[in-house]
Amino acid sequence: MIVRVVSHVVFQLIVGAGIGGVIGELVTGDWLYTIVWSTAIPLFILAGTFASSTSRTPTSPTGIRRVPGIVASAASIPVARVAVLNPEPTAVPITATTVAEPAAATVVPVAPAGAIPLRPTVPWWSRALAISVILVGAAITLIPSYRIIGWTAGNIAQGRFWDGNDMRTGLHQQEAVDDLAHAVGTYKFVNISFYDSYVIAEAPTSSTSVTTDRYVWRYGRIESRDPESAAIDGAFDASRIDFSIVGELVERSKQDAGWDSFESFYPSVRMSNEGIVEVDISLSSAYFSATYRYTTSGDVIDRSGTGLD
Repeated sequence: MIVRVVSHVVFQLIVGAGIGGVIGELVTGDWLYTIVWSTAIPLFILAGTFASSTSRTPTSPTGIRRVPGIVASAASIPVARVAVLNPEPTAVPITATTVAEPAAATVVPVAPAGAIPLRPTVPWWSRALAISVILVGAAITLIPSYRIIGWTAGNIAQGRFWDGNDMRTGLHQQEAVDDLAHAVGTYKFVNISFYDSYVIAEAPTSSTSVTTDRYVWRYGRIESRDPESAAIDGAFDASRIDFSIVGELVERSKQDAGWDSFESFYPSVRMSNEGIVEVDISLSSAYFSATYRYTTSGDVIDRSGTGLD
């Protein structure tokens, strides 16, 4: 009984993990969820086979059943035949006391040949419990991405389902920078570059160090940290900047360029040679490329490149 219950719970958790993996990949694009649901498929088959084997119960026989107390025999029992002349009459006159009730016939239920025995009905509470365990498995799988899922829900509410989480034009650049600052230990950065699903930042290795490290933020977490440079070149305080302006400046630059299509566009924040913290927007198409420079408040500093009026 215990083995049966445990096998069913494990099977349901695996189903929930697979569902959570599919949802996680669709919402976040995280490749780890691809591994989760692709691993859950063979485990689902194995656990389902085991759970099914532990649930099998003996079925009722479909043949003729022997009545207890009666021994069947294929051999005939010989009966002695003795000739008796003028035998004594054995008839008994019918009276009220001699009439006996016929013996009740023994009825033995026999399933028809080829009949499939019915399985017992699963109670509603058992189904509800199974669904609850599946939901628990999905919820556990999605724990690392609860915040990204929350972002997606907000994006849908604002009509930005497809690009709300895009770090170039979306709505969550500030949250990504906050995560990076938490990992670095300070809002002091040398450069922050935004891409479609990730952000790369260069920051001092420590508050007293002259070297810098390279941080990669992706899918709501710091994915890697590696050595970058032996010298700090123009660090700035990112806590003074509202990074929600990045997406607005990208859209403004694209509209100003007026090209039919764009092959790439990448914003970055850095300190210029003049000591000014600026937002640079790099645009490119099949024929042209251009760079727009803005202050952190959105004022145009300069624009240069080809294909500009």
